[in-house]
Amino acid sequence: MESLRKCSWEGDPYGESSAENVLKYLNPGIKLPDSIAIFTKRGCAYCARVKELLSQYKMPYEEVILTEHFSIKTVKAISDSTKLPQVFINGRKVGGAEELEKYLNVEGPSDLFARRVA
Repeated sequence: MESLRKCSWEGDPYGESSAENVLKYLNPGIKLPDSIAIFTKRGCAYCARVKELLSQYKMPYEEVILTEHFSIKTVKAISDSTKLPQVFINGRKVGGAEELEKYLNVEGPSDLFARRVA
């Protein structure tokens, strides 16, 4: 059952067949785009600032807006914070607007997390 979820098979040259792994197999030096998600709420000036910064740096993102479908408890469970916005890049928490601004100005896109992993 586990092997079905991973979508791999014996002799799979990609290890675990995913779009990312196939691209890396075909072009080992490829730079994949950052995966960015932001938790926001309507009418939030800091949320607008985060979206403005990401757009300015041409960094596409997925926005998750606080609604009746999820509450601040969900944001707390994921980010350990009740403040909005909350920005995640490549699965790692950056934080709010001020933290994103520092990340972009000091570290530059993709550099911060590459250094943490290395």
